[in-house]
Amino acid sequence: MKYTCIIFLTLALFTFSCSSGKTNNTASAVDTLSTADLLKTETWKCIDTAQDKFCLPPSWKPFAHNKGYIFCSYLDNKDQTTVFAVLKTAESKDVNINSYLKKVYKQLKSDSAEIVKGYSVKNLVYETKETYFGRYYANVNDRSYLTYSMIFELDNNIYEIALKCEKANWKKYSAVFQKILSSFRHKDAPFFREGDRITEQKAVDLSKL
Repeated sequence: MKYTCIIFLTLALFTFSCSSGKTNNTASAVDTLSTADLLKTETWKCIDTAQDKFCLPPSWKPFAHNKGYIFCSYLDNKDQTTVFAVLKTAESKDVNINSYLKKVYKQLKSDSAEIVKGYSVKNLVYETKETYFGRYYANVNDRSYLTYSMIFELDNNIYEIALKCEKANWKKYSAVFQKILSSFRHKDAPFFREGDRITEQKAVDLSKL
């Protein structure tokens, strides 16, 4: 049987098909690993594509995904609404960061599967790069979820790295998300480097783009 999973990617909501299985969205999510266990990065597995590499906890369960996604996995619990994903979109005359964010907002307003309770998006300006970091709050079947998202341009592509967890577990997965970001490499070069300094932060109102 096939079913649909929905993830609020940091600045966009995308719907993708998952592989066969049963979704458990009724019982409370049960995390099988403690924060300390999750953050043992020496045990993490690394996903190596043609140009990109990133690492994540070994217990996360990959699943089939649509074109455009580099990787998708469930987190290590019994709630398959909680997911991690990396998306890569080639830039073109009609596809850029601004159009991407506009599409995100349009989807936020039109989605009916999840009830959006709020969001915050910040444009983070570093000395050598610029990113968009978002937090999205939503309810699914009367349960609260939080999605962390990081969007950036790199080598004529738009990347989005996102993690969706049950809101009650935000502290644990915030730390995990930061570790994943620090592991991301493109053509063997880290995108986020130790000592990176944010020179400016600007709140982004998606409705005014």
